[in-house]
Amino acid sequence: MIDVHYTPNWLAKAMIELLPEGTSSVGDFCMGEGALLEAAEARFGQAAAYFGSDIDARAVRRARAAHSNWVVSLADLLSVSSLKSSRAWSPDSFDAIVLNPPFSYRGGSGALIAVPALGTIRASPAVAYVDNALRALAPGGTAVLLLPANTLSSERDRAWWAYARGRWSVTVELTSGPRDFPGVVARMAVVRLSPRLDGVALASDPMQAESAWGRPLSIVRGRVPVHSLGRFSVGSDDGVPFVHSTDLRGDLQIHGRPRVVARLGTRGPLVLLPRVGALKQEKIVVWVDAAPIALSDCVFGLRVPVEQVVILAKQLRDRADLISGRYGGSCAPYLTISRLSELLSELGWDPAHVGAQA
Repeated sequence: MIDVHYTPNWLAKAMIELLPEGTSSVGDFCMGEGALLEAAEARFGQAAAYFGSDIDARAVRRARAAHSNWVVSLADLLSVSSLKSSRAWSPDSFDAIVLNPPFSYRGGSGALIAVPALGTIRASPAVAYVDNALRALAPGGTAVLLLPANTLSSERDRAWWAYARGRWSVTVELTSGPRDFPGVVARMAVVRLSPRLDGVALASDPMQAESAWGRPLSIVRGRVPVHSLGRFSVGSDDGVPFVHSTDLRGDLQIHGRPRVVARLGTRGPLVLLPRVGALKQEKIVVWVDAAPIALSDCVFGLRVPVEQVVILAKQLRDRADLISGRYGGSCAPYLTISRLSELLSELGWDPAHVGAQA
């Protein structure tokens, strides 16, 4: 017997907000009541096409009656023959996949799935559903999944997640506490799979994706709020220059900038980028001097040895469009430390968050 835990509307909306702008096709192959596709349609409207399937014939009938513009089909996501006969599922086809799969079988023991370079492995029901759903994701596409949080760390699913991290950027976007999700005792997690920034489609050995590699890099989050600048200001010959996100353009100019107490300074060399606001190539700037500067709380500083500053800056500038997709928020876009760490790891660095000290 398959469990049924439909996605509440507020969570469906939050999951759809994680999809990129310009999404033109959305698939949900465990659509249930259709909350995820409805949220997608509310966001993308007629600019996208919507495809849904479910193993429950009643859910399929309701979706067809309520949404004549959707392509809806009766299908079992764990059955290859069922998927092949479905009008709503096709391999390598969808810009976006959203999924809240069943995750427990009464009396069952998971499912067998075939993983490249690993052969056939046994995985949890939730991962088995996800694996089949992702076969419909187009290259460069994004998937947003609602899963039990323990599947991310369970021994049974470890090999599959290593494979996934070799193919996509895997980010945990939201988590719930016990019983926060209606009818479910387990903690839940919203997981986003998006294109890797290094352009790798699939690691030759997926288990290598678990091991950290690359050059050390320190992430410094600025700590001086603009609205509190007056509290820390000092004379023009004292302290250290203050750098805000509006100063990030071309060659960083610090002459004439306000100066704040020296204890708020962060030593260079640094590659600077906005924590808050739209990211563009020209907003990624270099501070090669070892002298400290004070960073606004809207700025990230990435500290690497001086001989690696230009390498890092070029990596980020070349991928500015992809990186901007990692910024979230319903108002001003912002980048979290966890997302920044994830993308830097994908680019071959070994990031660590440090305090904004000189």
